[in-house]
Amino acid sequence: MHRWMLMMLAGSVLLLTCAAGCESVVTTEPFGEPVRDADELRERLAGSWVVGDEVLHLRIEDNGELHGAALATTDDGFTMHEWRAVIHDHDDQWYLFLTTDEVDDDTDDKHFDFLRVSFASPDTMLFMLPDVRTFREAVEADRLAGEIQERQFDPDQVDEHGEAVDEAIGTDGQTSGRSVRRRAVQRTIVLTDRPSLESFINSEEVGRQFHVDTPIVLRRLTPARQR
Repeated sequence: MHRWMLMMLAGSVLLLTCAAGCESVVTTEPFGEPVRDADELRERLAGSWVVGDEVLHLRIEDNGELHGAALATTDDGFTMHEWRAVIHDHDDQWYLFLTTDEVDDDTDDKHFDFLRVSFASPDTMLFMLPDVRTFREAVEADRLAGEIQERQFDPDQVDEHGEAVDEAIGTDGQTSGRSVRRRAVQRTIVLTDRPSLESFINSEEVGRQFHVDTPIVLRRLTPARQR
């Protein structure tokens, strides 16, 4: 998946947290209706944005798909990662869904990472990550259709994006024929029903469902009025 992109946006604190054991929320289908007005998307999203120490380049294709490239500095120079996303509108609010070709091994369902998009000004965009605890508790209480998947892994075998690269660890603490002293849990809340999710997410509860008080702030490098 492209969860590394969300981690990059959220910063190193989230990356370190995920290396020790991490929760995330995904959906098997984007909710809301796709925003198809490519001109509106270009006006509001296209261009170069600064987030932390990284630069995010966004381009809108004619079909409305968002094509992004993230440029970051490393000890060895620079790295660039490309990704694609779609923007949907639900309850007069935009949501970004990272598209992927990966599927669940058991169900063949795709998993889409998502976040809420808002604007403080034409040149200041806010990304709000979902509050994992709120969605997890709703699934556990059967108020939201979904399931909780857990995977154990060796926290020493995590790549630069916080993704587990070792084999899943069994209950005997063995992987690849060797003993593992430490184990971490990667927990994914998988939301499996679009109507259920659309009923659950609403403007009255957004403060509990997304991190609206601590958004990821992106500032446009070239102000809209100068483009």
